[in-house]
Amino acid sequence: MVPSHFLILGRLPLTPNGKVDHQALLAANQPLSVSEVAFFAPRTDVEQTLSHIVAQVLGREQVGLDENFFRLGGHSLLAAQVAARVREIFGVALELRSFLETPTVANLARQVEVLVKTRKTGQDTQSEGREEIEL
Repeated sequence: MVPSHFLILGRLPLTPNGKVDHQALLAANQPLSVSEVAFFAPRTDVEQTLSHIVAQVLGREQVGLDENFFRLGGHSLLAAQVAARVREIFGVALELRSFLETPTVANLARQVEVLVKTRKTGQDTQSEGREEIEL
C-alpha cells in the first residue's frame, strides 16, 4: 500500500481510558493546503471537467486550479487513472510526464486544450488533402 498523504501530529489523541481515539484521528485526517484557503475555481469547460476528474480520482469534493496533484495525495497510479479518463472524455493522450512537469489542474487543462486543438486541426488538414473517388 502507498500512503496517499502524511499527517504530522504533536501527539496521538487518546480516549479517557488511555487508548488511541480513532474518531479524533479521523477528524484530524483532513490535510490542509494553502489553496484550500484561497480556492481558485475552474473557469473553462476543460478546466471544470479536468478538475472533476482529478477530484473523483483523489476522492475529494473539489480541486482548485492551482492545487498540486501530488500534494493532494496523487501518485503515478492515480495520474494514470486521470490520463485514462482524459483519453476517454477528450480523445487525447495526456502523458504521465505532464503530471511531473506541471501538476496543477490549470496547467494540465492548458495541455489538454492544446492537444484537442492540434487533433482537430490535424483532422481538418488530412481531410483537405483527400479526394473522394466513386468505385
